[in-house]
Amino acid sequence: MPRMTQPPIQTGRAPAQTDQRRGRIDVHSHLLPGIDDGCSDLDESLATVRLLVEAGYSGSICTPHVWPERFAQNTPQHIAAWTRQLQAQVAQAGLDYSLWPGGELRLYEGAVAWMRDHGVPTLGASQCVLTDHWEDPWHDWINKTFQWLIDKGYQPITGPPRTAATVADSGRTAE
Repeated sequence: MPRMTQPPIQTGRAPAQTDQRRGRIDVHSHLLPGIDDGCSDLDESLATVRLLVEAGYSGSICTPHVWPERFAQNTPQHIAAWTRQLQAQVAQAGLDYSLWPGGELRLYEGAVAWMRDHGVPTLGASQCVLTDHWEDPWHDWINKTFQWLIDKGYQPITGPPRTAATVADSGRTAE
C-alpha cells in the first residue's frame, strides 16, 4: 500500500514559507490574548504555547469566538492580523511554534449575512470552517447555513457535543 504524504503546511509567518516540522497541531485554541474567553494577556498566551511545545505540539490554529453579539471585533481580517502579531511575539520569545488564523463561528440566524459582509473564518488556508452551536432545538436555519457554506466550497466542521444531537434532531439514525 503506498504511503500517503502530507503537503507542506502554510505557516502564519509568511505566505511563501512552509513548515516541515512534525508534531501535533492544536486545531481549536483560544491563544490570542485578550480577545475572547481564552488567554487574557500575552504572558498567558506565551505560557500556554510553552506548555504545548513541551507536550509535543508544533502549532495551533487560533480559533477565537466569531460571534458578533459578544465579540464584534473578531472578524477574519482582525484574527489574521492578531495571529501574525502573536506569531512574531512567539518567535521573539524564542519559541519554535507555528500559528494559523481561524475562528470558531457561532451559528445564529444571521451568520450567512455576517459572512457575506465580513468573510468566512476558515481554519488556516483551508476551506474548513469550525462551527459552534449549543442551543436547542436544531433550527432549520442551521442546515441552511451549512448548505450555504458547502455551496460556496467550504467544509463546515461541528464539534462532538453537537454531532450526536444533530443526528438525533434530524430524526435519522446513524449507521
